[in-house]
Amino acid sequence: MNMFIVVSQSVGIMFFIGLLGFFVAKRKLIPTDVLDLLSPLVLEIALPSLIFFRIIKTFNPTNFPDWYLYPIYWVIFTIAAIIMANIFKRLFQKEIQEETNLSLVFQNGLFIPIIVITETFGPDASLLIDLFLFTIFYPAFFFNTYHLFFKKGTQQFSLKKTINPVLIATSLGLVMKFTNGDQLIPEFILTALKMVGGMTIPLLMLIIGGNIYVDLQKTGKTVWREIIKFIVIKNVLFPITGIGIILFFKLEYNIAFIIVMQAAAPPLTALPIFASRAKGNREIVNQYLVYSLLFTLLSLPSILFVFESLVSH
Repeated sequence: MNMFIVVSQSVGIMFFIGLLGFFVAKRKLIPTDVLDLLSPLVLEIALPSLIFFRIIKTFNPTNFPDWYLYPIYWVIFTIAAIIMANIFKRLFQKEIQEETNLSLVFQNGLFIPIIVITETFGPDASLLIDLFLFTIFYPAFFFNTYHLFFKKGTQQFSLKKTINPVLIATSLGLVMKFTNGDQLIPEFILTALKMVGGMTIPLLMLIIGGNIYVDLQKTGKTVWREIIKFIVIKNVLFPITGIGIILFFKLEYNIAFIIVMQAAAPPLTALPIFASRAKGNREIVNQYLVYSLLFTLLSLPSILFVFESLVSH
């Protein structure tokens, strides 16, 4: 039961900080449009700082010879998610199948796993490096493909979104470690990066909490039948399938944990904004996001408890 309790505490921390963000937005302590201004601070400064610092401090090429396999695992995982999403979307009303497909494919693959791993295994856990390597191409993939999920969506390839701060920070950190360039980095710079990176999770959860409040104002009529189907598929069937796959192939613990975490994560928090940009139904994506995220409070600890019970280190 230890894994269930520890992960529940991790999710509880996330939920509590999110509630503070919800309260801040509800009481209008800061304008809600400030949340949009804070997001680039997290995504382009704090998160890359966290990733670079952790790679420099934790990654050891000698002890991790198979590091290059993790992005390949991500490609396989993403293809499997796309296939499953295209199968299950047919269970939903035809007019919202595009939004359902989008919400099933794009999971919150970085932030929620960072919180859970940090609080469960500690800030120096090697699982964090595994996560960063696994998701190194995820942001570029999302920003350049989300519009393809909608018939009306139009967007051209963006080099800026492809060569993004997360990709740069991860790649630069790896290069520095493989060339021993990390030994030339002054300690005060690493300390500064650690401090900036430490803002990632608190700021992100405040933003998510505030955005949930904003999104709840725009959800429209709640489509409970579709939401329940979505939660069963996204929060339950996806991770159970993930557990079945990692057991069948007998994957090593770290990559197995990452895959199950990815499969169990709720939709990406930015999806409502990007669905709107692609001329999709933002209200439906909002509802999927909010209720899946809330159900994660129960489903994520349960799924990881089952995983820990079936997979040994």
